[in-house]
Order: sequence, then structure tokens, then C-alpha cells
Amino acid sequence: MLSQAEWTRLTGVLARLSSSHDGERAAAALLASAFVKRHGLAWTDVVASLQPVRGLPAGPIVPPAMPERRSTKGQAWRGYCRRRLAAMGRSLNWLG
Repeated sequence: MLSQAEWTRLTGVLARLSSSHDGERAAAALLASAFVKRHGLAWTDVVASLQPVRGLPAGPIVPPAMPERRSTKGQAWRGYCRRRLAAMGRSLNWLG
């Protein structure tokens, strides 16, 4: 149906449909429609030829939770400040 280079070009054009600029979205839609017409296809042909990428999960990808950088009492933050000031030859004795 389409060569790998043609698919790459079409996906690049379709990626611009999510632009925050109205003109870029409109231009991408016109380019994509012209591309499909030039290759003698219909959008149903393009959609039907899509296949899921193997190895990806079927559901939404949820990033792992980030660990809390500071403890509730601030000990980790004070430790960080002490290490930074110790590197500069100073101390934080007033923090306790």
C-alpha cells in the first residue's frame, strides 16, 4: 500500500494536527487530505491499515509515582542544606 517513507511523511503531517496554532492545524489537514487523494486512498483505507505496535500495553500508560523529596518534618531538606553549606565551608547550627 504505502512505503515506509510515505508512512513516515504522513505521520509527520498528522502529528501537526495537534498544534496549538490554528493555521498549522489547517495546513496539516489540507496536506493530509491531499496526500491521501494523491495516493488514490480514502481515509477508511488509511485507518484500516493501522496496526497496533507490538509490545506496548493495551491500556493507558501510567508513569510511576515520584517519591516525596522532602519528609513531613523537613529533615531531608535540612540535610541537603547542611551538605551544600558544608561544601562551602559554612554550617547551619541555627536549624537545630
